[in-house]
Amino acid sequence: MLGASGAISGVLGCYFLWFPRNQVKVFIFLFPFLMDFFLIPARLVLGIYLLIDNLLPFLLKAGAATGVAHGAHIGGFLAGLALAALLYKRAPEKGKG
Repeated sequence: MLGASGAISGVLGCYFLWFPRNQVKVFIFLFPFLMDFFLIPARLVLGIYLLIDNLLPFLLKAGAATGVAHGAHIGGFLAGLALAALLYKRAPEKGKG
């Protein structure tokens, strides 16, 4: 059974593979030194998100949490990557035919 957050992680996995050149506008707030918007590659943002928010807590098992939610998010992301790769290979080539 996959929850909604695991499914959203799957969509993020598809996005990671299908849109490699997209950039995300991120607000960096390090008061009072730095407060500005930056364009950062989407793959970097998704990689940092997956690492900090899911992989590290899953591996470190911080607190009394069992890590099921983190495992579902990681699994959803990997399933999205796999599905995106499968669909990408099956897509018809443009301009040929």
